[in-house]
Amino acid sequence: MVRSSRVVLVTDLDNTLYDFAAYYEAGISALVAELEARLAIDSSTVTEKLRDVFTRHGSIEYPFAVEELPEVLELPRASRREVTRACLKAFWDAGSATIHPYPTVLRTLGHLQQENVAIIGHTDAPIHEVLRRLRHLKLDRYLTGIVAQQWFRRRPRSSQAVYLTEVPGWSRPSRRFRPLWRIPVADLKPNAVMYRRIIDDFGVAPRYVTVIGDSVARDLVPAVEAGCAAVWARYGRRSGVGGLMAEVVPHILPEVGMAEPADTSAIRRVDSFEGVLAYMATQQVIDLSSEMP
Repeated sequence: MVRSSRVVLVTDLDNTLYDFAAYYEAGISALVAELEARLAIDSSTVTEKLRDVFTRHGSIEYPFAVEELPEVLELPRASRREVTRACLKAFWDAGSATIHPYPTVLRTLGHLQQENVAIIGHTDAPIHEVLRRLRHLKLDRYLTGIVAQQWFRRRPRSSQAVYLTEVPGWSRPSRRFRPLWRIPVADLKPNAVMYRRIIDDFGVAPRYVTVIGDSVARDLVPAVEAGCAAVWARYGRRSGVGGLMAEVVPHILPEVGMAEPADTSAIRRVDSFEGVLAYMATQQVIDLSSEMP
């Protein structure tokens, strides 16, 4: 058992605590522009080849995609390293300048932390990618634990252009995170197994666990199945993916085009993150109207 806590909040991260789509769109646009300038190839060719790499790895958050492009692989190792590092920097500089916590997120998390609520971040994102966003936004300080996808397998170190520790914003997972779970693909969303594991590890009844996320199908249907309270962060849900992001997202990814269930009667709905307080087992609603966006 991890620790004793009367109440647990399990929160999705992307598009629940912050706008991931805006972050990624800004980052990938800067990366593509960098590649266009350095390799003298048009953006449509770049996005097509990036999509091929993302398809192969099953994720749009594979930070080493650039070094696997055929045009980059043909370069001498020193040049591959220079191009890859420049693209990683371009993505992070543009993306990190765009990303911000949604209104009321910081104060709501701070309030729950003061009330000794265990706050678990649950995401399908690769663990080091989500850690750098959380660290940049100063959200990691509020989390008790993190459940995220285990890291990618890479080519032998001798053939890599850059290493994980060189990715801008990279940081090691904090030892204070309990739990800190790197989950395999088989346990990714939608799956009730991780909610049941959290319930068991914290030794609480399911009714004392509240789950909030922007996807009913991926986050909340499994939460209801596990007996948890489910809250839909509909402020973070978009009708579709547009812009350059739509061009690089492989259509085979499991989250793309997943239909939401017709019956959502068991799902509570909130229009801001603070709304989750109304559905916590022992929490009182607090007035956060004075917080700046």
